[in-house]
Amino acid sequence: MTDSIPIIFIHYGNSDYLKYTLTFAKYYNPDKEIILLGDKKNKHFEKIGIRHYMIEDFSSSPQIKEFHRVFKVVGRDDFEMRGKDNGKSADDKGIFWLKFVFLKMFIMYNFVKQHDIQSFWTFDTDNLVVGSLQELESELSAYDNTELNEGMSMHGLISNIEVLGKYINGINELFLDESYLQTQRNELLKLPRHYSYTEMRAYVECKKRYGFKTYYLSQSNNAYVFDNKFMKSDGMQVRKYDHAVLSQIKNIFIDDEGRFFFQSSTDNHLVRVYSIDCSWLALCVYYILNRYRLKRNSIKGIEEIIFFEPLVFRVKRFIDFYLRKFINHI
Repeated sequence: MTDSIPIIFIHYGNSDYLKYTLTFAKYYNPDKEIILLGDKKNKHFEKIGIRHYMIEDFSSSPQIKEFHRVFKVVGRDDFEMRGKDNGKSADDKGIFWLKFVFLKMFIMYNFVKQHDIQSFWTFDTDNLVVGSLQELESELSAYDNTELNEGMSMHGLISNIEVLGKYINGINELFLDESYLQTQRNELLKLPRHYSYTEMRAYVECKKRYGFKTYYLSQSNNAYVFDNKFMKSDGMQVRKYDHAVLSQIKNIFIDDEGRFFFQSSTDNHLVRVYSIDCSWLALCVYYILNRYRLKRNSIKGIEEIIFFEPLVFRVKRFIDFYLRKFINHI
């Protein structure tokens, strides 16, 4: 390990977008170790210069054993997580994924403790890191941890590892707090069946109970921002699209140094972007962003990025659609 604060991702499988996530993180942070806690399917990414470790090697601890004992689905009895490829049995109904969104915090805690890492950056793997994170570390190290997802997730810079330890122990305690769980259950029963109690709701409660000192990265301070959701405005201008795979995303620009910017909806000024949250967006969005990154030297000044679905993506989508129809028919 180097003295630089590493960036840690955790991911099962070989999702199409993962190569972009790791490539961007490596490009914009060449002096940092990019660490992927993964499996055999994504071990091949070591060839691009990242460090790969097996999730299974950090999936055992007293806290994890206790989690498996106390975990339960909190929400509707007919819960089913739609749209998530959990890599397990077809009748799993998203339970594997639901457990994993909790377990990934336990696994990262085990990893950083075993490797004596005192602070680290972490993001969901559908987030592209598009800036040098070291530029912000002096400012953000004043907090225990930073947050994304409307203040409901421990993402970004985790400066105080003990806070992560309190969080995972708090998760187990919350699963034993029946009064608290009933309050959550009553709220979730009013929502569609793909909603359930997740690590985000647990984080909000742990933050309140234990007094974490946090900073929300998606609040624009007129200098920079970490994206909350690329498809949502969040105080920035958006562009509408009439594509089969894209309806709206934030206006985004790139300059000749490869820096990305959003545009404020209040006064039109450009705001530096350090991460782009591409969750639930088509693969062509990652592709177009990467294409502009690669052509940055040919950009004069600053240029708005316009998205489209390249022919190869349209053909693949067409083939996948009719292949699924054929398989379902037989």
